[in-house]
Amino acid sequence: MVRNALGQLLPAAATVPLKKSHEAKLHSRETVLGDNLPRPRLPKSLRQLYGNSADAESRTMVFFHRVNEVDTFLNELEFQDCSYCHEGWFGTKRTKAQLPGKFETQTFQKTNFVQMPKKDWLEPERPICDMCLKEAKKRAQDGLPKQPFRLTAENFADPGDTLPETDALTFRDKLPKA
Repeated sequence: MVRNALGQLLPAAATVPLKKSHEAKLHSRETVLGDNLPRPRLPKSLRQLYGNSADAESRTMVFFHRVNEVDTFLNELEFQDCSYCHEGWFGTKRTKAQLPGKFETQTFQKTNFVQMPKKDWLEPERPICDMCLKEAKKRAQDGLPKQPFRLTAENFADPGDTLPETDALTFRDKLPKA
């Protein structure tokens, strides 16, 4: 009954055409990849964005490897602090060759907080940062006590102790939510 009622309302030529499959255009030297690869293919949505050729997939994979490298680096950043100046921030002890892109950016140089290895600490249980250690060595050369002075309570430049709640946060936890 419903079919008869609708059949009278719709014209006979009003049918929805079937969607045609879309094949990505290839450049002159590109070849289409088959599905029998030693690794899983890119999802169909990404093949539609980047193309279905070997060259397109190789360009895409380089991009995704770079994204993974940066993401891994950001997850490895850890909060470090100094017992002398009470400064602290996220840092890494990776060498220049281990950084994403294999070079140090100015942002990395200015924001990477480096806590010195335990063997370089002035006192066994007091972590020290790179800046305070340099100051301590300079003061020792000048015949002054080794203790850093620049950002300490003795110089009225001590921001105070850190909070355990904020120390437990990771880099991603401190990023503002969009």
